[in-house]
Amino acid sequence: MPPRLKFPTTRPFSTARNLASPLAVAEYADLLRSTLKLAAAEKHQKLEIPKKIAIAVSGGIDSMALAHLSSGLKNSDSVFSSTEFVAMIVDHNLRPDSAEEADKVEGMMEKLGIQSHRINLNLTPEYIKRSKSKIESLARKLRYKSFAMSCKEHKISHILTGHHGNDQAETLLMRLVKESGHKGLQGMTRVAKMPECEDVYGADKLSVLRPFLGVLKHRLKETLVKDNITWFEDPTNADPKMTVRNSIRALLTSPKSNEYLPESLSPRSLIALTERLAAQQAKLNDEIDWFLSRCYLRHIRASGVIQAVIPSPLLRFPVEFIGRVLARFAEVISPMDRIDMTQMIRVAQKVVGTTNPKNKEMRGYGGNTQRLVTALTENNVYWESVHCGPFMDQPDGVMLVCYRQPYSRDSKKSTLETDLDINEQNKWVSWDGRFWLRYKGDKDEAFWKRIIREKSRRVFITGTRKEVMLNLESQPVQFLWPTVKKDFGGLKKRLKLDAPGKSRTVLPVLCEESAKPATDSRFPYIVHGFPTFGVGGGLMGDWEWEPKKYLTVKGKVIGDTLVMGKQGEMVSI
Repeated sequence: MPPRLKFPTTRPFSTARNLASPLAVAEYADLLRSTLKLAAAEKHQKLEIPKKIAIAVSGGIDSMALAHLSSGLKNSDSVFSSTEFVAMIVDHNLRPDSAEEADKVEGMMEKLGIQSHRINLNLTPEYIKRSKSKIESLARKLRYKSFAMSCKEHKISHILTGHHGNDQAETLLMRLVKESGHKGLQGMTRVAKMPECEDVYGADKLSVLRPFLGVLKHRLKETLVKDNITWFEDPTNADPKMTVRNSIRALLTSPKSNEYLPESLSPRSLIALTERLAAQQAKLNDEIDWFLSRCYLRHIRASGVIQAVIPSPLLRFPVEFIGRVLARFAEVISPMDRIDMTQMIRVAQKVVGTTNPKNKEMRGYGGNTQRLVTALTENNVYWESVHCGPFMDQPDGVMLVCYRQPYSRDSKKSTLETDLDINEQNKWVSWDGRFWLRYKGDKDEAFWKRIIREKSRRVFITGTRKEVMLNLESQPVQFLWPTVKKDFGGLKKRLKLDAPGKSRTVLPVLCEESAKPATDSRFPYIVHGFPTFGVGGGLMGDWEWEPKKYLTVKGKVIGDTLVMGKQGEMVSI
């Protein structure tokens, strides 16, 4: 039986909703453990208490409460008695006294017995003045990137932030003002990936933990007052004209807010709303897993292609739900950070419409066989669905192929180019929001030799646009395969197999622009090879790569091998 598309109305997570007492160490230990357990569950792993946990410490009430209570865990009988906590202290350099304040916070951490790591962002007065309107978001990006780099340096996989219930209420109202969708109105989550770190390799493996998300700020303040712990107040947080969040905070914390705000807009009610929406999303994720575990799936990671066969009985589900299912694919393929659900519903309508015999888009597909075919581009993803007959032991259905939207093959400006830096030869490079690529050979080998000898102007990674293929067809390279050499014809066969349709136009390709001007405008640069396919000429060198996102169903990572749903589980064919 398929799951009922009905969501629960409550989710009793907030432990402090009706409590006004200070937060005890034992209660904090329970909050931290449950948050770590949730982080492990999201990665389909068992809970293991980390040996090291970082704490983002600014010196404010929330972060000082985190540090103080974490320090108390050392002398408790909790599972965290052997865990080492490391304070990450950031000096944003936004105020004249920020350096002195950071010094004091370091001293406070020393008194608590917590090791500190100081991070100076060095935002110059000129930079601050020039970027005043965006300074909050810019500081946030730099802060999180610094956290990611520090965590990697200290081999830490979890960092605690002091976001509390009042922050959650403010976030919900901010997103309401911005007309966010269902997912945005869930507010912050207790566990999240490190934000603002799309170009920091390994940051996606770090977990941001928010154990105070269900705790109101006044409890944290009372905890510090009771134990005589000092903190700093940032005066910029009190200026309602500085940011939208400050304005909303002033609205919610005004002494007369109880008089003009209904109970539904109180922090407790807003927190309860985010929890109910988060419970609905968790239920929806389970239902999407149920749906996909009854399909045939393949994720060709080298080309970023997802192939799926959806049996026709599943296409009777509401089109809005099918749109949510297909959004799972878009999140993996698209270079975009956010997926527009309105666009996904359009895709779902097209996919379901593929089975309609009255479909005017019927055309030949696969030789002389007639198939009902629909194709469209939404969310920077190209979608093509084909009505197919019975497949293995499944009834008829729709075969769906989707991949990153093709670039305009004739336009250099529309195709992403990422230059490689000779001073960072073995650095992981983020390309198109879809791949991590790294040259792992010696710096005086392969194409680097030409740069050192000034025979090359630059080496870069780009997409497989028209001039790339023209170059290969006119000036074939002897590509090095695992065991034998094959020519361009062999490469085309490989592309046909693992890069179907126009997906071959969005593959990462290593190219070189020669120091000498090109004599033929059709061939502006030299093509060295395809790093994700491990195919290239002698100057390509040795590369390794990873997809930035993986397709998972019920905890199973879908890969190059076709898998099928069997009794609700994913089985390789």
